[in-house]
Amino acid sequence: MPFKRIFEQLFKRPSPLKKNIFTGASQIESVSKEDLEIDDRKLIEMLRHLCEEPITDAKNMPVYLFKDVWKRFKTTDLRVITESEVYKKMLEKGFVLGSGEERIYYGEKAGQFSETERANIHLGVDYMVKEGIKVSAVADGEVIEVENIGKEKQELFESYGQGLYRGEGGYGNMILLEHKLGSGKAFYSLYGHLGSPENPLKVGDKIKKGEVIGAVGKSFSLENGGWPSHLHFNILKEKDAIAGYGAKEEIKKMIDPLEVFNQKK
Repeated sequence: MPFKRIFEQLFKRPSPLKKNIFTGASQIESVSKEDLEIDDRKLIEMLRHLCEEPITDAKNMPVYLFKDVWKRFKTTDLRVITESEVYKKMLEKGFVLGSGEERIYYGEKAGQFSETERANIHLGVDYMVKEGIKVSAVADGEVIEVENIGKEKQELFESYGQGLYRGEGGYGNMILLEHKLGSGKAFYSLYGHLGSPENPLKVGDKIKKGEVIGAVGKSFSLENGGWPSHLHFNILKEKDAIAGYGAKEEIKKMIDPLEVFNQKK
């Protein structure tokens, strides 16, 4: 066996997830099985050696995929889940909510772009942690997009009190970083629902791996779209693929962060 092959076998880190929830054949119909098994798998292996998680203590957090959430709560309605006592106890410890599966939010039926395109698949993972937790860059990169909601809009949103409509805030404060692999190929990391910074990052800023780029925003605020505090995180193959919810066709633009970070349940 060639030395290169031996080296690859020695240092390969197999994913603990039996099924890649982002690239399941049942969810993607327009991408060939061969493309998924070769291209995405190679990229995931490269990212494993390059990236670290956006929340440094997340390795101690349990991972809950949505099928497990349903078993625990008997629903995937995010309003019901986040208002339950069980959820509040889980939030104290912090956990990672898996993605790539359908969600129901605010008691409504699945959202749709059109009669045929479903828009209720969550694209990315949610780190469900307390507000103020520091967020760091997963790799060296450059800021290519920043969204800041501003104090006036935040105050107006909070004045509605119990009338908050979950989802109204989108990503709140969001940062999008561009990273380059050794080959020059780019990938992107998105950090949503950050707190309002005093000195926000600017497009063009250079960022180092592990550098703190923000903190998780306030619960039930515009920063967190009216939801409890959490970081929404994506690894993107295309920089315009920044929707938090989308149709199954959008999944092909993503890489599952849980596979990259090798999370264990």
